[in-house]
Amino acid sequence: MAITYQNQRYTGFQEYINRKVARRGSVPADSTPDYAHPVDGWILRTLNATPVRAVMSKAMDIFISINFGHMLSSSIHIDQNSFPDLFEVLSHCARTLDIPVPHAVARQGSDLFNAGTAGTDEYHFIMISSTLCQYYTRDEACFVIGHECGHIASSHMMYHTLVRILTEAIAPRLAILACCSKPPRACR
Repeated sequence: MAITYQNQRYTGFQEYINRKVARRGSVPADSTPDYAHPVDGWILRTLNATPVRAVMSKAMDIFISINFGHMLSSSIHIDQNSFPDLFEVLSHCARTLDIPVPHAVARQGSDLFNAGTAGTDEYHFIMISSTLCQYYTRDEACFVIGHECGHIASSHMMYHTLVRILTEAIAPRLAILACCSKPPRACR
């Protein structure tokens, strides 16, 4: 069911699926999805039109290799042998959103019930915490994995990774500035 908010019409999920099936193959891969928020659409169009997109993509590939390479190599690849039920959910979500089945890994860590998507538009992956694999019902897992697949279907990888790079580069410097801007204890 489509909704209208502040004179902007937003496509409902079922309507999106129906249109996607009807137009399969006729929509350019780098176009903004029908259901995209106007700001999301603007970001995607701006990044796709950027002349330095190829350079940004290469830099992000390097960033992904450095920051996620070890995590990916030490995680368990999700496939029909390692996690058959989870792989079925992943495949179902990918089919529904008309995207290739993404590379997905299960990892053990401090994130109790979490999942995340990272990468570039050319290579992306989903990280799923091992506790999520153990305790979520099929419907709960479908919701979480579907959400992550939605980022891939919506072409969020480029700007999500760009935001992460900028955040990781700027955050430590902001912390230093915050510490330097406080008066010494003797002055308080």
